[in-house]
Amino acid sequence: MKKYVLIAVLVIISMIVPVTVTAQYKPDITAHNSIYATLEPTDLGLGLRWDYRINTKFGLYGNVMRGNYYFGTGYLKNHWKYSLGSLYYLPREEWYSQFLSIGINYSTYGELLDEYLEIDHRVFKPVSFDLGWGVMFDRGFSVSLSWDVLKHESVIGLGWNF
Repeated sequence: MKKYVLIAVLVIISMIVPVTVTAQYKPDITAHNSIYATLEPTDLGLGLRWDYRINTKFGLYGNVMRGNYYFGTGYLKNHWKYSLGSLYYLPREEWYSQFLSIGINYSTYGELLDEYLEIDHRVFKPVSFDLGWGVMFDRGFSVSLSWDVLKHESVIGLGWNF
């Protein structure tokens, strides 16, 4: 019996809360700027990304990251990655807006310890490109995901719109 009462209470709360929250907050996802904290899981790189929305359809972004690759017997220090690209905003939904991105990356690498590692040398090419997708939510934050097509590296970003 307690389970049914709990389920009924949760259902009633879930029907009431969205109405009151939407009534109290005026959505604005037309912010022109977004700042992200970014993470690249491949090399545990951390960085900053900035999006600038030019108009309702297009925007630009830039990203700077630094990380270190660790292997079983060695490492590659000081991987710096610089990205520039364009954003295309899809039509707005009720409480969010999605965007697609395409950009070019430039990478630099520091010291490589253990030169006997069998690494695909495409990883060391300085220029590559990425494709991405993201969402801007009404609540003032954004999420972005991008994939470096040549190096098979992903970047995850969590941002704030202003």
